[in-house]
Amino acid sequence: MISTYILNGVDLDDNAYGWSIQSSSEPHPGIKKRSLGQRGGQRDGNTPLPASEDSPIVRLTVRVPDSGVQMFEAFIDAEVLILGHDSQEAVVELIDASPAHGFDFTEFSCLFRFNEMFWRDPAVATSVAAALAADSVVVSVMAGLTAPVRDAIVRVKGGFTDLKVIDSRGSFFHAGLALPNTSWLRFESDTGRAFTTATDVWAGGTEVTGSIDNGAGAYYLQLSPYFTDLAVRTARLTVETAGRSGSPTIEVRGKRAHRV
Repeated sequence: MISTYILNGVDLDDNAYGWSIQSSSEPHPGIKKRSLGQRGGQRDGNTPLPASEDSPIVRLTVRVPDSGVQMFEAFIDAEVLILGHDSQEAVVELIDASPAHGFDFTEFSCLFRFNEMFWRDPAVATSVAAALAADSVVVSVMAGLTAPVRDAIVRVKGGFTDLKVIDSRGSFFHAGLALPNTSWLRFESDTGRAFTTATDVWAGGTEVTGSIDNGAGAYYLQLSPYFTDLAVRTARLTVETAGRSGSPTIEVRGKRAHRV
């Protein structure tokens, strides 16, 4: 378990270098959305439009002994920075490290930007295969996520015709093809590409991206937190097929996302 903030594998608090995180840190930036609206003719008010979200920025104030200032500056100026906290991690970008000098120490106010928006689980997990035994089946995956996942891999075993996978907030992909029960269809959400394979694998295969349609949003497929109980969150997918043979199933592989 990660007990504090770890940067590139080094604990930023109470380590061998004498570094310590100060209470003036602001690790929870909240949610900042760009407000968009459309004014319509003689009607009052605005019609809301889908709003994009600003990258979260956290501030960690780290006290460093004066004897180690140059070492700390070299450390945080690494080309790649991976920040970890509470068994989650994210690639971040250092955008500012302002020093404040005290007696025999310097406190650096470090601003780290999450360009990929959210904390992620460090390990990839694969859901239990769910049977597609009807024209429309609801499947819950990634229990515990608190932010959208946009790079999951969805794999469906045949046979089926005319597959559509729909997230709870409307994001979807549609595969207008027929797949025999000896094959698998794999859809990669980060790129929008799709492949078929004749074996139980998660890579390679014959590309069939030309048979894929997407909708509702800027992402090829976004898995969103869904809940009726605030404490119980999953990504909820509705899987539709026009016809089935054999025992078709769906699996999802990826890392959960969490609010910063």
